[in-house]
Formats: sequence, structure tokens, C-alpha cells
Amino acid sequence: MFLATDKSESLFADLICPDGFLAPFVDRYSQFGLAFPQGEPMGPGRLEVRSTYPIPPFIERLMQCWVQPEGSSFATPVRRLSLRSLPWGIEERGDVGSSEEAISLRARYVYLDERQLLAEFTLANEGERWWSGSLSWEGVLSPDREGEVSSLHRFGITDPSKRMPFAHLSDGMLELGLQQREGGPVLPVPAVRVNALQNGLHVAASASLVDVRSGGATGSGSVSTDQPLHFAWSTRGCLSLDPGATRTYRFLIQYAVKTYRLSDYEWPDFLGADSYDMDTCIDEAKEDYLRRVDVSNVPESSGDANLESHLWRARQSLLHTGFKGTGKAGEFKGAIASCCTPSSSGFTKIFFWDSLFTSVALKEFEPEFARGAIQAVFTRQSSDGHCPEHNFHYHVDGADCIGSPQAPVASWAVEQYLMKHGDDTRFLEAVLPNLKSNLRFWREKNDRDRDGLAEWTWSGQTADDSPMFDEFSLKSGATNLGWVPPLASVQLNSFLYKDALTLARLARMSGEEEYARDCEHYAEGLSEGLFEICFVPEEKRFWDYNHTTGRHTRIKTFYMFWPIWAGMPVPEDTKRDLIENVLLSPKHFFGDIPFPSVAYSEGSYDPRGYWRGRTWPHISYWLIEMLWREGYREQADAAAERILSAFLAESSFPENLASKSGLVESAGHAHYNWGMASAYLLGTKHYQREQAIDT
Repeated sequence: MFLATDKSESLFADLICPDGFLAPFVDRYSQFGLAFPQGEPMGPGRLEVRSTYPIPPFIERLMQCWVQPEGSSFATPVRRLSLRSLPWGIEERGDVGSSEEAISLRARYVYLDERQLLAEFTLANEGERWWSGSLSWEGVLSPDREGEVSSLHRFGITDPSKRMPFAHLSDGMLELGLQQREGGPVLPVPAVRVNALQNGLHVAASASLVDVRSGGATGSGSVSTDQPLHFAWSTRGCLSLDPGATRTYRFLIQYAVKTYRLSDYEWPDFLGADSYDMDTCIDEAKEDYLRRVDVSNVPESSGDANLESHLWRARQSLLHTGFKGTGKAGEFKGAIASCCTPSSSGFTKIFFWDSLFTSVALKEFEPEFARGAIQAVFTRQSSDGHCPEHNFHYHVDGADCIGSPQAPVASWAVEQYLMKHGDDTRFLEAVLPNLKSNLRFWREKNDRDRDGLAEWTWSGQTADDSPMFDEFSLKSGATNLGWVPPLASVQLNSFLYKDALTLARLARMSGEEEYARDCEHYAEGLSEGLFEICFVPEEKRFWDYNHTTGRHTRIKTFYMFWPIWAGMPVPEDTKRDLIENVLLSPKHFFGDIPFPSVAYSEGSYDPRGYWRGRTWPHISYWLIEMLWREGYREQADAAAERILSAFLAESSFPENLASKSGLVESAGHAHYNWGMASAYLLGTKHYQREQAIDT
């Protein structure tokens, strides 16, 4: 049997189908993924490199199966009859024989660690007739396409050269990769090494598919080309199967990469063919996965079986975002980063607040991953405390450190972790210097107009194309996505206020009383400045303020409630008016799918708009958390139910949602980490818990 039928299998079977680019098979926090596209031959299609930019899809077809019965003049693809997906393994079944024969092919796949995968193919004669034929596993690796390297222009690389495929062949082993042309920029060059774990297979590689299938370019040696590189393993001559007989072939797939830091490939150790037993490896992978997903810790779902299934799927999806950097090129060291998506898209990387928000859900069942998700965002923190908005695991040196960090929510994420794992003082000691340095960066480097309040540097740090920034667009009618001038920001300084007070509590836990008082003094100054500059008492509103124009930006976005969320001393009448007459008003924010990024009543509102009307699940969670804390508990539960219903209508956990029912469609990226985390936190009513450590 492939996997024992038990409760754990029924929880996770086929919840995620690895049939395409957006949701490949990944496990053990792997650095590459496999996709099994529908309608293509049996066997893994794409091999996707994760968190390396830009290399999609790297290997278009890895080991797709073809069969040629004896006496036939051509090979045909093995038709996939079924694919069974579990988090720790994939099983395929295919039909090899004709209608008069009963020849089947079964394949199993399991990750051994983040850079190795074991594949096994078993050919079986289940009929009553003798069968003879040959089996082959074919693939293709393409050079960079023009469009895939053109985006390097944004990093200051004016003449990006395309990487070319190469192959090194030896007896049963094939190393495949991309090689850098002389004189070009130093781009990441990945490679895969496939070892056949038995004798009797023939390996070939060539720029010609005909040559590969005819066995022309074979044996040992090297092949390089600026054309697509075809490769194949095949059985030598015809193999024969008596009725009831089987033949098994196993392959070890290993991944490595060269970067500007690493001049040569660093391969995992090859332990020898006899060291890889598929049944043992599957059992170990399953045990490891069930530990990480904490299968004995059933998520609270109020007895709703449909919701419970969705929450298990959210846990499974969250684990799929994990990426473990190892080896000399592994800048995350031993930390497990939470990538935005599991695929090899440009979002298979960490964003500052995306990953931090995700850690709050992860800490409920996988504390090691939660700690790694927090620590990884500080990978490139500079000496002045600056953290890039987002970063890739392997990348052009210094190319993707864009802007200042996003919303300062790291202290919040750490406090949330410690509320679940309060005895983990070693983690607090390890991360506290990063938190202090990050707050220092905001205090010292981000008040360009010297009004005592911090400013965003560019719109992508907080809300991309929000109408809050329309006045800075380069042309009439355009939406802004770029640098913004100094602007007294309600939401940024509310985030900083909360960050400073949270950091004060964390510092007291470490005995740093003087620093805690300094944080509180800074928070008090932020509150005073925000009320002086951004608060309009007669309107009972907080608006961003531009000192250059002398105008407030009166655009109703969900950030207008941020002083309340942050716990600032907002006057009671203002607080109640904002919550009851704006946030909870169906006219403005409390519609079918609350809460839109721009109020329904605004002329710029678009239910499909990015930050111009879509619902963002992490923001909705924070607002629901605020409602619960402020005593609007019935409304908080109602909002959570509406958002969960929208998630349940989706086939994935999207980055954001259309804010009107009837337009149920995701935007941005499917299978997005904070979509998974938000659904999990809302489904388990995490917002009803105590929200801060009592010091």
C-alpha cells in the first residue's frame, strides 16, 4: 500500500491538488516543487525553483513517462488514471498496456529534506499474458526567455544575458542546469542532479528530441545548447514481464544553486542506492508532517465539520509556504521562512508584514516555523535598523531590497507568539535586538519634514494604488504606485504607537525598564503629534496631512480606524462615532464582505480594485480584533462569519477578496500566506482572546 488508511489520511487527502503552477507539491520546507499537470503524461511535469528570481519554471518537464511495446514503431505517453495527493507524498497510477493487456504503472514521490526528493516507478503486469516493451522518462529544460529576464532592468541591469541549459551525463546520472554566459550579470544558476538508483537504464541528453528518443547523444560527457535541452532515461532494449511480475525503478532528485556568493554547486550527500527505501521514507515523512501540523491538536470549529475541514486545509497550506534555506547559499540559515505563496512565482519570497502576520497563525500548531517566519524577515536588517520590504532567498546582490520596511508589526507578532509560548525566553532574547533596531530606524530615519511623525517612503509599503496617494500620481486619472512625498500618516504612526508600547512590554519581560519607559515616551509623543496634526475635532476624524499643500487627505479608507486599533486615547465620542456610524455602517464599510479598503461611499471605490475597494483579510482580522476589544462582539462575530463564507466560496486562500457578494473572485495571488492565516485565525475565533501580555 502507498499510505495507510487512517484518520490523518482522511483529513488531508486531496485537499490540495499539485496539478499546476500555483500549487506544486512541496514538503519538508523544500527549495523546489513539482507539478503534475492534468492532461499531460504521467510523471512530474514542471520542476519549479522556489524563492529564486527569475527562473520560472526552470524545467518544463522533468520525468514524464512514455512506453513503447515490443513490435511498435513509436512510443506513446503513459496516460495518468489517478493522482492521490497527501502533504507527505504523491501517488500516481497510469495505464500502459492496450485494451487487451493489463499493464499498469504506479509512481510515488516523497521529499527526504528541503533539497532532495525520492521518486519510485513500479511497472506491473496484472493480466494473464506475457508483455515486453520499453519504458522511458523524458523531459525538457529551456533557456531563459526574453520576458523572464527583462524585469532585471528595474534592478539597474541594462543588458541581462540569458542563461543557457547544460547537462552532464554519467552512468545512470544526469545533472541539469542553467549556465551563465561570460560577461553577463551574476544571476542565480540552479541545477538538478538525478541519480537512477539501479542499473539497466540508459541516459541521454541533446538539443534534439529525435536524438534523445533514438539514443543518439548518450553515455558520459557534457551537452550545452542555446536551444531547449531534451533528456531522457530509458530501459535498455526491451524488458519482459510475466503475468503477476513487477519491475521497480527509483530516482533520487537533488537540487543545488550557484549565486554571487557561491561559485560552485553544493550538492547534498549521495548515500548510495541501497540507502533509499521508499516505504521507510514515506513513513518518516508522514511522521514528520503529522508532528509539524500537530494532528492531535484539533482546531476549534464549534462542531462545524465543514469549517474544521477548512481549518485543516489552512494548516496544510500554511506549511506549504515554508522554505528552509540551507548550505552556503542559504541566507536564512536554519530559519524557516514563510513565503507569500508556495509556487515559483515572483511572490515565492518573504514580505515583511505578510510573513509576520502569518506567524501568528503558525504559532498555534508549529512554533518552530512561527519563530523562523519572524526571524527570516530580519535577514537583511542593516546596522541602522532598516529591513527591506521584501527579499528573495537567492538573488542579484542588493537588487531586491526595496524601500523601507512595511508596517512595523514585528513586536506585535513576537508578543502574540509569547502569549502562546510564554516560556520561550530564549527566542525573546534572540529577536529583541532586531525589534529595538527596527523601531530606532523609524524614529531616526523616517521623519523627513521633522514634524515628529514618521512617513511612508513609497505607497507599496502600505497600500500600493490606494486613492490616498492619487494626488501624487504623475498624470490625471492614474493611480499611484511609487514614491510619495512627506505625508503625516495616520496608519503608520498608529502602527508605530502600538509597536512602541508592545516593545515596552517585551523589554520589561527582559528586565529593560529604562528602555521600556523610553518606548512609552516615544509612543506618547506620536499620539500627541497625531492629534495635533491629523485629527480634525469638529469632524471627529483622523486624516493624513500634507504640510506642503496644507491639506488633509479626506479619503475614507479602513486605515481611518487605526488610532482606535492601536489603542490611542481617542475621545469616547469620536471612537463611538467612527465605529458605529462609519465602520459598522453598510453604507461605508459593513457590507456583505467587510471591510473594503476604500469605503463603498467613495467615488474611487471599486469592488474589484486592488487597494481601491477589495477586502484585505489581514486588515479585516485586525478590525474584527478591535471590535471585539471595544465591546462590539456581536458585530465582530458577524464580520468574521461573512469573511469566512467568502473564503469558503474560493478554491484557495487568496491574497484578497472582492468586497461585494456576487463578485466572489480572488485577486492578487491564490494560496497566499496571509489569506491562509486570516482564515485560520477567524475560523478559530483567535480575535476573542486576550490581545496583549500583562506586565
